[in-house]
Amino acid sequence: MTVTLVATGTDIKPLEVVFFMRDVNAYSLYVQMRGRGCRTINPDQLKAVTPNANGKEQFFLVDAVGVTEHPFDDGAVRPDTQGPAPLTLPRLLEKLSLGIVSDDNLRLLASRMSRINARSTEAQRMKFSALASFTMQDMAESLFEALSDDSLPPFVSASEPNARRRALVALLINNIPARDYLLELNAGYVVIQKPGKDEIIYTGFSVAEAHNVLDGFEAFLKANPTGNEAIAAIKEAREMRFDYTALSSIRDDSIHFNSSFSCPKVWNAYALVRQEDVVKLSSPTERDAMTNWLGLARFGLGRSQKLYSLLSSSQYFSAAKHYELWKGQKQRGAITPGQDDILKEALGIILSNGAVGRDDLIKEGNVQLLAEGVRAFGSPQAFDGELASLSSFFMKAI
Repeated sequence: MTVTLVATGTDIKPLEVVFFMRDVNAYSLYVQMRGRGCRTINPDQLKAVTPNANGKEQFFLVDAVGVTEHPFDDGAVRPDTQGPAPLTLPRLLEKLSLGIVSDDNLRLLASRMSRINARSTEAQRMKFSALASFTMQDMAESLFEALSDDSLPPFVSASEPNARRRALVALLINNIPARDYLLELNAGYVVIQKPGKDEIIYTGFSVAEAHNVLDGFEAFLKANPTGNEAIAAIKEAREMRFDYTALSSIRDDSIHFNSSFSCPKVWNAYALVRQEDVVKLSSPTERDAMTNWLGLARFGLGRSQKLYSLLSSSQYFSAAKHYELWKGQKQRGAITPGQDDILKEALGIILSNGAVGRDDLIKEGNVQLLAEGVRAFGSPQAFDGELASLSSFFMKAI
């Protein structure tokens, strides 16, 4: 993947693909980047990463952003044309069969056959010889020899007889089985492309794998080997302020104990094993909520019978309805519209990050919400009390 750093002086190992994902306006820089693909690779090193390749014969340039399609603005000289794309072997054989036996086409065929011969196994060379009645190396040498001694009549057009030129390739062009096998050898995927029954080696996240993840996660929660205070409070069913710090400690200790205990993986495992008790996470906002860790810990320890996100858009849980229920349980006078707006904004933070208070708003830099809350409720203590009550109510709702 090319970036600005891939310039003069950068040591890049030999590669097979150059992938442009950022525009390059300087032609000289583009040439340097493109040139990285021209470096040769030791056949043994290449086989280690591309088992079906016997040698590097080309590289691929993938232009995802149109680098090659616009003029460069650095004033460097750029050829007006880059010439036609090299003929593929199937297209080359087609041209030769139509009588287009020019020097370039004959020379290209000789080069291709010599290269295919060099990378083929002895068994493959023998099979080709049996089909064609000649070896690939013999035809390549005869073509090179005929072109080098200038004895061939000039090629004018395919409509001319060109008898001597056609005779050089007739044994191959008129032998369909030999041509087909040559194309197979050129493709380099003979073994892979042979018909056969596919073998399933992976079917995705299986039920058995999900059980393994959940068994390990629940054993971790019950043993609490890290001595996590938040996990201990859930396990002992005692009161605790589950703020961002407490919830992140559950996340960090879980993942540090076993990297497979990520929230999405554990949640998906529960969704697979206990579908009727789990509400799936359906959006990035739901998946990223820190309060999910409180839900996972309670569900894993059997302290709750349903697993859902406080940000869930499902029918099972409605934050808006619970908010109205909290206001009813307060048994106090109607909240003013201004206070209601402030509490709803604070509720958004609670649903995602856990319990909040004045200190949390200061840490998060949410000074404006804090100032508006103090002003709306008359004092810092009154606003802090409302935040504590709202936080506690929703943390118990999970």
